[in-house]
Amino acid sequence: MRIRKPPAIGGQQARRQSSIVVAAGGTAARDSIQLATARLPADVNRAAFLYQWASTLTTNGRNLPLALPLKTDVLPDGFSMSLLRVAKDGAVLSVADMVATVEAVAGSGDVLMVRLFEGEAAAELGLTGRDRTAPPEQRLQTLLEACVDVSTIMQTMQDAIRRAVVMSR
Repeated sequence: MRIRKPPAIGGQQARRQSSIVVAAGGTAARDSIQLATARLPADVNRAAFLYQWASTLTTNGRNLPLALPLKTDVLPDGFSMSLLRVAKDGAVLSVADMVATVEAVAGSGDVLMVRLFEGEAAAELGLTGRDRTAPPEQRLQTLLEACVDVSTIMQTMQDAIRRAVVMSR
């Protein structure tokens, strides 16, 4: 299993590789940044893998403390992990959503795709920059830089995926 991560934020190569993609799952298209991919072994139980991966990330003491609370939801082909914040009106809203889906890729088999989407509270809190009309890639890059928990979660991903693959066989 190999994990491909885009280069560090800020370099020219990082800007080229942080591509805008369409969300998996067939609902409305949303702009996102591809954070990582991991090719999964053919003999992995997908349902068990997804559960183990999500629970490892949300309960592993190595990730904590995080700056923002997390909410994890199961999706038919993966899960969504939302970074939450309380809005001025007291509502708990998502700042950013990390969505992990397992997708069949021709010639590669099952591949775990991890993407970052803008949450409904990001613009309200000013986490996507001052210009709300900025291009989606610029807003998402600003959001990625503002959400310190994303890099913390991504740093733990390789070990979490390895353990989840072993546990799901």
